[in-house]
Amino acid sequence: MICFIMENVFYMDLTDLFPSQLYLNREKIEALQDQINPFVLENISPISIRKFGNKIVFLDGHTRAFLAFENGLSKVPVYWETEEYDWELYEICIQWCQEEKILHISELKNKILDKESFEKLWIGKCHAKSEELEKERTKI
Repeated sequence: MICFIMENVFYMDLTDLFPSQLYLNREKIEALQDQINPFVLENISPISIRKFGNKIVFLDGHTRAFLAFENGLSKVPVYWETEEYDWELYEICIQWCQEEKILHISELKNKILDKESFEKLWIGKCHAKSEELEKERTKI
């Protein structure tokens, strides 16, 4: 059993959490699936979340949340993220998800890509948007 000691961890229902990415990496799913077997709630490392408007959003851990869902779990361990990130970029990622109708972790089932495609279509898209935002910010 994998044991995690972390303050302020609690459990949330997957139906109350929204994704912030459009795709999953097949290789990452396979590696995590092999690493944590059987996939039970106690084996999931806590996933960082943050509230954006009226939505509570996964900041990371989409693969863990997806595997939890696929294995019949309805809740995952989470914690409120306290670090500072580029929240404007996250808001754009959430908007992309809404536009693509990715409103629940289960909806990523048909959005699983090989590593190369994931890097190109998701990581590349995020990096390009991040660079665009930085250019806009430096103009101000």
